[in-house]
Amino acid sequence: ELELEKFITHHIPFSEINKAFDLMLSGQ
Repeated sequence: ELELEKFITHHIPFSEINKAFDLMLSGQ
């Protein structure tokens, strides 16, 4: 999981990760 997080943060702005995470939590 940690390696995946590092990979994602290298390619996607942190704000985009937060938006995606919020969508996941809201069940969409």
